Amino acid sequence: MQRLTEDVAEVKQLLADQPKPTTLLDARSTLEKVANAVNGLRSEVGDLKQQKPPATSVDLTPLTSQLQSLREEVRRSPANRITKGVQYGLGLLILSLLTTGVLAYYATKWKAERDSLAGSDWKWRVVRQDSPIYAAELDNAFAHDSAFYYQKRVVELEEADAKREAARKASDQAKALSEQANQLEGKTQSKRKKK
Repeated sequence: MQRLTEDVAEVKQLLADQPKPTTLLDARSTLEKVANAVNGLRSEVGDLKQQKPPATSVDLTPLTSQLQSLREEVRRSPANRITKGVQYGLGLLILSLLTTGVLAYYATKWKAERDSLAGSDWKWRVVRQDSPIYAAELDNAFAHDSAFYYQKRVVELEEADAKREAARKASDQAKALSEQANQLEGKTQSKRKKK
């Protein structure tokens, strides 16, 4: 710290010993030289702007035609066609997978809905058979519902199918009995003729 203070005192002493300038420095000549140099540079830049760029002596048309033919070859190359085919096939594969996924989702959703409706239909039939009074009360409560009408219509159609099946069986039995009767009559008539 003492060494630093000694250095500062020494610098102060050297500055005090310097002679004071008695006249002001004249910098006009230096400023005029700088101004002339700047003006000269401005005029050179202006001359460069007015000049046209030199014409190129190299003819670039063969080079551009070669580049164009190279582009055509790359475009027509089999590797490029295969690449485009692979891209097209990959796009179709992705589209088909998405379509399959959406259809599978809706198919499982619709199957679950159908299974729940079928299960509820059988439960309703059991309720209707076990307690018809309770079923009649529910029928009256939900008579305005479209599902009730659908369920009622299904039951009516099933009953009609059962009646048709019973009538068909009865007609089949009647035909069989008629054929047996005809056979028996035929045997009795043949016996009478023999006698």
